[in-house]
Amino acid sequence: MKPIIVQCESSVIRLLRQRQISSRATIASAIGTLCRRSIFLLTIITAAISVSSPAFPQEFSWNHVPLYAELSKNTGDFTPDEVRFLASHFSLITVEKTQSLKQRGDAAEGTKVAIAQLKAANPKLKVLVYWNAYVDYERLYKALQRPIPDAWFLANGVGIQHAGPWRRFDVSNPEFRQWWIDQAVKLVQDTGADGIFVDGFPQIAANPNLLAAQLGPAKTAAIVDSAHEMLKELRSKLGNSTIIVFNGLRSMPDGWTDGGASFLKYTSGALVEHFAFLRNTSKEQIAADMKLIEAAGAGGKIVIVKGWPATAVVGGNGQPPPDDPQMPAEADRDLDFPLACFLIVASDHSYFSYSWGYRTQDGWFHWYPAFDRELGPPLGAASRDGWRFKRSFAHADVSVDLQSKAAAINWH
Repeated sequence: MKPIIVQCESSVIRLLRQRQISSRATIASAIGTLCRRSIFLLTIITAAISVSSPAFPQEFSWNHVPLYAELSKNTGDFTPDEVRFLASHFSLITVEKTQSLKQRGDAAEGTKVAIAQLKAANPKLKVLVYWNAYVDYERLYKALQRPIPDAWFLANGVGIQHAGPWRRFDVSNPEFRQWWIDQAVKLVQDTGADGIFVDGFPQIAANPNLLAAQLGPAKTAAIVDSAHEMLKELRSKLGNSTIIVFNGLRSMPDGWTDGGASFLKYTSGALVEHFAFLRNTSKEQIAADMKLIEAAGAGGKIVIVKGWPATAVVGGNGQPPPDDPQMPAEADRDLDFPLACFLIVASDHSYFSYSWGYRTQDGWFHWYPAFDRELGPPLGAASRDGWRFKRSFAHADVSVDLQSKAAAINWH
């Protein structure tokens, strides 16, 4: 059996976890000494730890599967029962962009109330506010309902471009970037959040060839470069003690070459939003995503892995997915595979997330017995034999086969 990553890569990741190497030079030397190969993983690891700021030092526990939630309730504030459930079952939560919109008319105000509710119930809980770097959710935030210059939006000579019903921001515009950063800082301060979840980066940078076909290569390069600058400046303004999580890491065979890892330089961590879901279901792509997750975690980053039931339907064009009464049973059936994959590569500050959407009714209050089982810390790195992986924890043995999509978690 060979390790999950070839032996030289495993040795470097082990040193990273022990914090015995920390710079590009020492990583390059270590890999050169060990085997002088795997340039792609070297790029990912150096991007993950060559940071302008450290990851936020959260409390973390392996007692049970560490869990993350990302949700909103657009009809009104969370009820006391909902608050108690969320505050006692999750370690990290993002309040999504439609929170209490119908009751309060402003997602920022709804988020402020939700954060106060959650923090009162569990002061140790870390809660993030949602903010999108690419899509103009003008109907959701009062801050976006002010007159915004047309120059702040992408245009291709025909007119302003849209993502569904929403206009798309031009992050290469310096005036927009400064306004966006100022609003992000204000959101964190006004809502009392522990940090910010920044959405939209896969749309900005994950598929440069598609964007270049729409806007031209020069404009595309300017947008991607500016996205890095925007996150760098946001980190400077928020300081090192504020959590910044971005969406996200994902492998794309015809897209960005590093899976988004270069943005980790300025952030506390990343979300892997569609793990083993939608277009990311081949064994090769799942394995590539697992390697991204492991490398980022080894670099001390927060990594959130978002699993989905295989039959989940994602909404589009600004519309939520249809309600499906069969989803709870289907979610029960499909949990083991994404959860096992997560456990194979999880590090300290890795979190698992599982639902069929981002609304309260999309499974966040549907509970799974596996989440109540005692897990305990990992007893070592995973092993790999072809497409089969194994890893042991103090109270669980995990195995997964990426080819057959079979998984087993034996609790003890």
